[in-house]
Amino acid sequence: MCHTNPSNFPPSLPQQPVPRILGSPPLKYLFSTYRVGMLAMETLARRVHDDRATKYSPTPPYGDDVMWLMRVAMKLGTPYVHQFCLCAVNSVVSPFVLFEIASDVGSYLSRHNTAPPYRSQILTPLVQQCQQMFLSCMHVRLCHVTPPEYDEFVAIVRKARQAFSMTAGGPTQLQEFLQVHRRNKLVKKELWLRITIALQQTAA
Repeated sequence: MCHTNPSNFPPSLPQQPVPRILGSPPLKYLFSTYRVGMLAMETLARRVHDDRATKYSPTPPYGDDVMWLMRVAMKLGTPYVHQFCLCAVNSVVSPFVLFEIASDVGSYLSRHNTAPPYRSQILTPLVQQCQQMFLSCMHVRLCHVTPPEYDEFVAIVRKARQAFSMTAGGPTQLQEFLQVHRRNKLVKKELWLRITIALQQTAA
């Protein structure tokens, strides 16, 4: 469960003190907004894992709100982005939203010349969770995918390829996952042909 109190961060991650905003009224308003948003993320973490209908959705109901809160954190500074990302790892289960967060945060850190260790502390848990949720999503969908859904599934694989390309061993991990499931005789050869073509096009 995520908390706005930095002392509640997982012990495996270094604690990053979040500075108080004592400046102008707009900054104080922004800080208050951020705190309310983080409390909402905490509530989301308690219920979203059981919401099967939208668990792996590209556009879950909470998606826009989470991305908005991320932009608020970016306006406040890197420590707030760090805290937001730690909370997102526990609160967000859509691999698509996680990928969007990881991509935007990566761009943010690059623009702000964040030192590599801090960058790793923020991005690594996000990317790992994103990749894991893509694997879970594909595993669940492969169990009952039908021909009318092939295009949608191939689109998921394409996006997963982008997510796994964010780490050195990611593409190999994705390929191994697909090879294991390719042995499933319930999955039609037509689907695997489409997946193979899609991955070749993505890699090109």
